[in-house]
Amino acid sequence: MSGGLIIRWLTLALFACQATFAADDITWLGSVTLKNNYVVSTGLELDDGPGLQYWTMAKFENGFYADVFANIPLTPGNPNNAAEIDYTIGYSHRFDEPGERRVDVQVSYYDIERPDLFDSSGNVIVPKVKFVAGDYQYEAMYFVWDDARNAIRLGAGRTFDLGRRNTLLCQLDYVDGPFSAQEVVIGKVRFTHRLEDAWLDRITVDAFDLVYQENSADKRDFTVTVGLSKSLF
Repeated sequence: MSGGLIIRWLTLALFACQATFAADDITWLGSVTLKNNYVVSTGLELDDGPGLQYWTMAKFENGFYADVFANIPLTPGNPNNAAEIDYTIGYSHRFDEPGERRVDVQVSYYDIERPDLFDSSGNVIVPKVKFVAGDYQYEAMYFVWDDARNAIRLGAGRTFDLGRRNTLLCQLDYVDGPFSAQEVVIGKVRFTHRLEDAWLDRITVDAFDLVYQENSADKRDFTVTVGLSKSLF
């Protein structure tokens, strides 16, 4: 996929360009997370075993950013594993100084080792737009697959501050694809507890469930994912 190669090299080029910027012009973010399984935003379980996830981002003062994500399976010989590496370039515009209203426009290239799950080669280009207004967020993603039907995901959610460093994100997503003529609505809940003075930074619990499905043979089911994360910067 030539488009994927372009995104990959543009992402790596933005990382390389950090050497030409002053340190004050770049903000580095990153984390390492241990998860019991790997479920993607469309509600599909790509890996039913534990995995280590690495993520790093370079954010520039002008609003542009680049990040790399990797999922590394930890179960040797598991046929349902999903080694994956993603490359993303994007731009974030804030409408106010606190950043309570902002819009993100980005494009990603996913290189996934589970072609059997998607009936494709496992490679996909994903343009995405996300708008955040205070506690509310709205997302639109379009998945362009190799050798498979394209897909779309539309989502809307709200984050609740529960106090004591706890937050709860509740979201509904409409997903059409990537399988043939299957439309679903997915309910997602993410509970996050942030830790202080500990070697871990946060604990997350994600729950996915089908609210509506067009086809009873859909491969998505109720799934719970637990993650333990440590920031790198």
